[in-house]
Amino acid sequence: MRLARVLTALTLVATLLTRSSSALAEPPRVVLVRPALASALAGETLTRAQAELRTAGFAIVVVDARGGESARETSHRADPTAVAVIAIVGSDAAPTAEVWVEGRLTGTLTIPETAGTPRVQGAAGDLAIQAVELLRASLVEIEAKPRPAAPKPLPPAAKAPAREAADVGPDVGGLALAGGGAFFVGMDPGTFLVAPTVSAALVADVGLGARLRWAGPGAGPSLEVPEGSVTWTPWLLTAGGLYEAILADVILLRASGDVGLIHVAARGELEAPAESREGSALDAAFLGGGAAGVFLAPSLALTLGAEVLLTAPPPVVRVGGREVATVGRPWLFFPVTLEIRP
Repeated sequence: MRLARVLTALTLVATLLTRSSSALAEPPRVVLVRPALASALAGETLTRAQAELRTAGFAIVVVDARGGESARETSHRADPTAVAVIAIVGSDAAPTAEVWVEGRLTGTLTIPETAGTPRVQGAAGDLAIQAVELLRASLVEIEAKPRPAAPKPLPPAAKAPAREAADVGPDVGGLALAGGGAFFVGMDPGTFLVAPTVSAALVADVGLGARLRWAGPGAGPSLEVPEGSVTWTPWLLTAGGLYEAILADVILLRASGDVGLIHVAARGELEAPAESREGSALDAAFLGGGAAGVFLAPSLALTLGAEVLLTAPPPVVRVGGREVATVGRPWLFFPVTLEIRP
């Protein structure tokens, strides 16, 4: 019987739809469009189709056709989430079937080219069978098309290097605390003093910043002349601006200019800086130069600076009427520090 053939074909479609939509969280929906003037066979076919598809686990939406609407438009009006629609339209004399399969079965919202509006004509029983065959062929082709593979999540061990790589390089800007040693090198005569130094700088993201620095007290060999010897100790307090850049996440380059105070205390047979056995002088100090460094870790850098130190007025040390040394006319200042960037 033709009706039995129709029901057998619908059972095959239900099985295929079950396999195609097994990954969906909710039962897939199929729209059955009831023709405006349904024949007895068309009406019975749609009724039995509902039962077979529900048994297979599908949600069925039955909607009456409207004049001027396509099968797809009727389906979207009835249920925009439906994955397929079968509509039997026309009259008993010239029946026509339209079959639509939505691309939601593939996880997309596109409509496969093969699921356009295939139309078939024939007697009511043959028409139902051909419509089911078209639906089955469309679903098979959809399943056969390769689907884009979802990116596989990286295991924790593979993700860790990426995070570490993002943290290797330090960022320009922030607070920089430094500590180390500094060398005062005098020119007239040759003088070499060593002093501890500490500094704190605050740098903006563009590389411009401000710094406060202390160096001292310095210590070194005594000044020896026939008239006697002098032991002296300078200290330095300055503030100023700087500009720094970080190259290749490893190299630190800095230019700076500072102004502040220098204090020199001397012990011996002195005529200057003060007219006493233990004299001292406090004068203005100016420094300009730069530094280069290398990052040992993202928040730790080793730097070496080279700056010119000038004083105004330059303190002069005399012993027995003889000028022994002049402070900062000019001197060189070499700080070597470890910088921490919290």
